[in-house]
Amino acid sequence: MDQMDADIVAVTRHCPETHQSVVLVAYTAFSHPDPYYKRDYIKPIRVEGTVDEVILEATLIHKNAK
Repeated sequence: MDQMDADIVAVTRHCPETHQSVVLVAYTAFSHPDPYYKRDYIKPIRVEGTVDEVILEATLIHKNAK
């Protein structure tokens, strides 16, 4: 798989009995994000077979606190 972004990781879990797979795509938190770089796009991921459902899709928004 091509690298999507330095701060994104993709993990695939595959069940050998049912041949179903689950793919997790997530941002990492290894470094402080650049406040001027808006990350609103992830390169498309190519998967074999059929995507049956999106299990979870979420966004976290950090609001500055004093």
